[in-house]
Amino acid sequence: MRTASLNFPTGTVISVLMVEDDPHKASRIESEIREHLGRVRFHYALSVREAVQKVEARSYDCIILDIALPSRTRKLGGGAPMSMSSGGLEVLYELADLERSDPVIIITQYPDIDVEGSLVKISSAKKRLREYVSANIISVIYFETSSSLWKQNLRDAL
Repeated sequence: MRTASLNFPTGTVISVLMVEDDPHKASRIESEIREHLGRVRFHYALSVREAVQKVEARSYDCIILDIALPSRTRKLGGGAPMSMSSGGLEVLYELADLERSDPVIIITQYPDIDVEGSLVKISSAKKRLREYVSANIISVIYFETSSSLWKQNLRDAL
């Protein structure tokens, strides 16, 4: 799958919002981005609510977005947050509502994405998502721990 590529000026500190609730996956993605881009300042969101708040507060040079996210961040004594199989779409809708063009790279552990009630294969997800939301989606990447293909796809997108 051909992806657009971001071009950041050499020596610039890149601001990245990492929207990911799996610490192992987030760590691997962060390492890959740091290795490829060098100077990066990461901001983190673990849930849909947190991600929307961060997007409302400021823009980013790049947003790394998981699709399956909890509705809110778990808090001690606060009960379990609702799991949302397509919660990341809310972040895309927020970007569109704000008329923002922050580049978004979606990285998911699932081979299909739920888009408005239909399961869409990763290979056609970018095109299908653009039919529903006017966010600047650079790439949709399948994160498979046993493969290094996701790393190459991420580097290509960056």
